[in-house]
Amino acid sequence: MMHALIQLLEGGGEVLIFSLILGAGLPTLFAAGVWALSFGAKGVDDVAEHRPHLIAKIFAGLCFAGVVLAILGGIFIIVGHGFGVTLQAGWPLFVSK
Repeated sequence: MMHALIQLLEGGGEVLIFSLILGAGLPTLFAAGVWALSFGAKGVDDVAEHRPHLIAKIFAGLCFAGVVLAILGGIFIIVGHGFGVTLQAGWPLFVSK
C-alpha cells in the first residue's frame, strides 16, 4: 500500500512540474519576447514610431522560437503516439513501440 502511495505522489509531482513549466513557463517566455520588442518605448504615443534594438529583436526571436519549438514538440509527441512511436532520451529521438 505504501509503495503505491509513493508511486502516486511521484507521478503527481512530475505532472505538477511539467504543468508549471508548460502552463506558466511558455506564456512567461512569450511575454518576455513581447516585452523585449517594446523595450525602450516611452509610452503609448511612442509605440507607432518605436523601433526595437537589435539585441531586443534577437532576444524576442529566441523567446518566440522556444515557444514554437515547445508547441511543435508537444504536437509531435501526441501525433507520434497515435502512430505507435514513442519518445526516448538519446538518438534517434522517436522509436517504434
